[in-house]
Amino acid sequence: RQIEVSAADIIAFGGGVAIEATGGPRVIVQLGRTDGKKEQPPSGMAAWDQGDVIGALSRSGLGAKEAVLYAGMLGSMETAATAMTEAIKNKVECDPSDPDCTSDEEGYYGLYSPVTIVSETKKEFGKNRGASAVNSNVGFDSARIAGLAGDAKFSNSYLVSLASGKAEDAVGKALLANKETKELVMEYGKKGNNRKFQKDAEQAFVALVELGRSNTSR
Repeated sequence: RQIEVSAADIIAFGGGVAIEATGGPRVIVQLGRTDGKKEQPPSGMAAWDQGDVIGALSRSGLGAKEAVLYAGMLGSMETAATAMTEAIKNKVECDPSDPDCTSDEEGYYGLYSPVTIVSETKKEFGKNRGASAVNSNVGFDSARIAGLAGDAKFSNSYLVSLASGKAEDAVGKALLANKETKELVMEYGKKGNNRKFQKDAEQAFVALVELGRSNTSR
């Protein structure tokens, strides 16, 4: 039984929450990591941002498949975050006399966010918020928050764009320039492959946060 969480646990858990809160799958993050005591080598993110996607992951034993999945995840989440920011910026206060209306202090329930939550029993919540329906197997709060992203929520959309030849950033251009990663982009970038992308992205994220793990029983 864990009675403490480390900084490493919080970082891993935060990543899982970010995926779910933007409309992605629920990620089960195992707690119990110990924090490192020694100075760590430089992060591979500098190389990643410059387009050296394979080099950024090479020391970790990860490869082309993970590079494409991480790029797809980051690209999609950035788009979702932008859409969510705009939705919050342009929010319309709900009618206090409406039973579904609650205060902003209770979270995003006080917003007319573009989502209708449909539970497993088909009971609808927040119906006055209209637009798109989310049949979600994640927590009610996460589904409501993800609804703020509208059609921009977590998906293979970034890779779909790359597969169509639209590479505007250094990472996207690098993925298309490499034969192995390009083949994976074309596979995960098929419009009908979102479910496969989400499943494999979840596994890739877990693999990332389990790297170099040292456990504690505290």
